Amino acid sequence: TAEGGSATGGWELSLTMPIGDASAGVSLSSSASVTTTGGEAGDAAVTGGTELWYTVPIGATSLSAGYGSSAATDVSGDTTTTTEIGATMSMSF
Repeated sequence: TAEGGSATGGWELSLTMPIGDASAGVSLSSSASVTTTGGEAGDAAVTGGTELWYTVPIGATSLSAGYGSSAATDVSGDTTTTTEIGATMSMSF
């Protein structure tokens, strides 16, 4: 009998760009995982995502706003989508 195992692979690409004193960025990612049982590969579990953000300094503080979305498909073919929007204010001394 053939042994089983699993393989995982993926990639991520991120870019941050200065816009005057501020900065903006984007990140794209994808990964997949496949399990092998008895010498036969099963369906892949796949996840992909996108993030966007913008950060602007305001004196000793900075304000960041971001958006993120991801989708995950499991081995049974069910897809879950998650979306997040957020803002952060930070101070430096």
